[in-house]
Amino acid sequence: MLKSLIPALALLVTLPCNAAGGLEYLKEHDRGWFWYEPVEIPQEKAPEPEKKPEPQTSVAPNPYVDPTGAMKAYQKSIEDARNLAILDPSPANVKHYMAVQKEAMNRSGIFADTWRRVLWETPELDESLKSPMGKAGMDVHKNQVRLGKEEAINQLAQTDGIFFFFKKSCPYCHAQAPILKSFAAKYGVSVIPISLDGGGLPEYPVPTPDVGWAERLGVNVTPAMFMVNPRTREIVPMAYGVISEEEIKDRIYTIAMKRVGDI
Repeated sequence: MLKSLIPALALLVTLPCNAAGGLEYLKEHDRGWFWYEPVEIPQEKAPEPEKKPEPQTSVAPNPYVDPTGAMKAYQKSIEDARNLAILDPSPANVKHYMAVQKEAMNRSGIFADTWRRVLWETPELDESLKSPMGKAGMDVHKNQVRLGKEEAINQLAQTDGIFFFFKKSCPYCHAQAPILKSFAAKYGVSVIPISLDGGGLPEYPVPTPDVGWAERLGVNVTPAMFMVNPRTREIVPMAYGVISEEEIKDRIYTIAMKRVGDI
């Protein structure tokens, strides 16, 4: 490093110094490295770009002074025509109601068609982009949700574990244990098996005895699972009773998202 600096220092020594500037900076010890400032060169101002008027959202002129009142009056006219046709079902009254009803259906169809076309032209208003209804879009959406769950589980596996409360005499605990064991092995989640009757399960033959945690957490049903963060000592109920591996993923994902404020 020192050898590489020697030529640069020699070059600085041999550079000529004019009378106006030169080594004037050497007299300015208090300024330190602030003497090394860029020289300000006056430049001609570039012409400001012409501002284009921002596009405005086009809104159709309102032909009604009171749209809400007009809609109520229109609905009342349909209701009056229907009621009259029911009370006095003469051919003229029924024909009039049928005509009014047909006009209302046409209006509804035009509104629905316009709504659909506006969504096609304005994607930011289309909720189906967030939650697609078509099969291809739904497949992509499901895959994104699956990846989100996988990421949440992998992150929580690094910081959290699971309290698994059970009893040897509980048949539901025997059903839950292999599901939890498989899930924990797949994602590297630490499980603390806690026996409430002192007995073990085939998957957890040497459980941890309960030292008051069941009472503290209000566990009166087995099996019961809690997400536990040993660093923050946060304990969140995850499930009571038997749940599938997919349900375990869903609940861990929900807990993770709630923790970061996404839901």
